[in-house]
Amino acid sequence: MERRVFERYPVSLMVSARKKYSNRRMQMLVRNISLYGMMVVSDSELDEHEHIDIDLITEKNMFYFSGMVVWKKKVINNCFEYGLQLTHYDIATRHQFQDYLSRQKANFANMIPRAR
Repeated sequence: MERRVFERYPVSLMVSARKKYSNRRMQMLVRNISLYGMMVVSDSELDEHEHIDIDLITEKNMFYFSGMVVWKKKVINNCFEYGLQLTHYDIATRHQFQDYLSRQKANFANMIPRAR
């Protein structure tokens, strides 16, 4: 059963993240993204319900989020998939992020006819 409320967009983006109250950075590959969450792949192990800070840098914007690990799945060896819920960002960031996702949706829609 699908529990998502917001549409997710397929992407391939690198984000830098760190556990709350830690300075150690970890890299994550974002596989899909929505206004309130993302699915990432990383070789760093996190626990479910762990809180992290996320920095997403795109070609035009820098987004800073707080998030929480909602689910975790070991893929291979030391590689994990995570479902992250974005738990906090200010209203200006939210509007910029909505604009970014709208552009991603338009780009994705334009790619589909070209691929056929």
